[in-house]
Amino acid sequence: MNKLNPKAIWLLFRDYLVVVSFSLPLFIIISIAIAGGLLQLNYSYILLIIFLIIIALIILAYFLAKLSYNNFCYMLKDESYYQESGIIFKHYLSIPYDRIQSVDIKQGPIGRFLGISSIYILTAGSSGYGQYMSAIQGRIQGIAENEAVELRNQIIKKAKESRKSTI
Repeated sequence: MNKLNPKAIWLLFRDYLVVVSFSLPLFIIISIAIAGGLLQLNYSYILLIIFLIIIALIILAYFLAKLSYNNFCYMLKDESYYQESGIIFKHYLSIPYDRIQSVDIKQGPIGRFLGISSIYILTAGSSGYGQYMSAIQGRIQGIAENEAVELRNQIIKKAKESRKSTI
């Protein structure tokens, strides 16, 4: 089983930071209600509590990123691409090569800075994506740039071979 590049933790951290930041206003409102209303604290204590909540959420986002990194692995089997992920609920994904339509490599500014890319495996026949005939089924977020190109070429080669063998 192949693992992600260790730098992928920072991409995962960014993703979890966005998710965790959605809960920030709720925690701030609760802390102001408790500290200001029930405890009769002044504003400097309320600001300190808000600051501590922000630090705790940043630490939580990093902890979740580290867990996601440790629980993600993938491999190219003979008949399909296989992937395992998930922190609490495990997700096992197997994509037969004959269903793969394209393999895309994407690299945002953080990935470019870190020298890592993400691979998106698109398949045919998935529903729920509006006008698009293909849908992202597999995503490998955070592998080295040169490995991403090599892996994409391997998957495309196996997909072409799989289609030839079924004809």
